[in-house]
Amino acid sequence: MQDMLIPGLALLGLTAIFQFFGQPEPWVESLLQPSTFTQILLVITICVFAPISEEIIFRGFLLNAGIGFGRRGRLLAVVITSLLFALVHTQYLYPATFVSLFVFSAILCEVRIRTGSLLMPMVLHSANNIASVAWVLTLS
Repeated sequence: MQDMLIPGLALLGLTAIFQFFGQPEPWVESLLQPSTFTQILLVITICVFAPISEEIIFRGFLLNAGIGFGRRGRLLAVVITSLLFALVHTQYLYPATFVSLFVFSAILCEVRIRTGSLLMPMVLHSANNIASVAWVLTLS
């Protein structure tokens, strides 16, 4: 659990910075217009299914492919995984969001490497998405 202190604080700081200085992406604001049932399904997808599936793909497969090749391989795996993670999120328009996604992914990579498990990155990813959804909902 001590291994999680620095990444946890980094995620908290990243979230706080983005909440104060970032702005909601237009596609996120459009989620506020559908029916209540659709909104519930979207929230479940964003907060549960997306974190689980993305962690399996990015930290489970992609990161694992490079972390066994020494220090440089590990660094390269983190950078490539984080770059791909940020690029896959094509719904975002603002450069600050891209940078935030890259840093977020790098933190999750470090958590995955330190814990040797996908569980904590999944939990942190889900918590981040819950905070983001809550932020958008408070703006409406």
